[in-house]
Amino acid sequence: MQDHRIHTLCTLGPSSLDPRTIERLSSRGVDYFRINMSHTPVEELRGYVDLIRRYSSTEICIDTEGSQVRTHEINHDGDFQIGTRIQLVSSGVEVGTEGNQGVVVIRPPGSVEQLVPGSIVAVDFNSLLVVVTDVSEQGVTARVINHG
Repeated sequence: MQDHRIHTLCTLGPSSLDPRTIERLSSRGVDYFRINMSHTPVEELRGYVDLIRRYSSTEICIDTEGSQVRTHEINHDGDFQIGTRIQLVSSGVEVGTEGNQGVVVIRPPGSVEQLVPGSIVAVDFNSLLVVVTDVSEQGVTARVINHG
């Protein structure tokens, strides 16, 4: 007869990745701890695994499926209107918070450098769509073609 036991998978992230939470979830029978690489910098993965291992023997599932280009920070109030020009810059570029309306920070580093004039980029989940108009050492300039 097959074992049809239900398995429990628990995602650990910034607000739950601490010794107390790991121990409590482990003692309650969680079968797998999931690390979502969509929201985990690759350089922090080893530290996450080491921390989990220090407090639990629960199996670890690393979810890489969603690891993709993401917006890190958007300095803009309200929706972007069609025709508005914005700057796309790589994470790691210092943009500050004042005077940088219309700056969209993209991660992982190096993503922006792959864009060329004419590239169409979907930004965030609010249906913002832009077309790249210029590429320079300072970043990428794009024009909004669908507001969001």
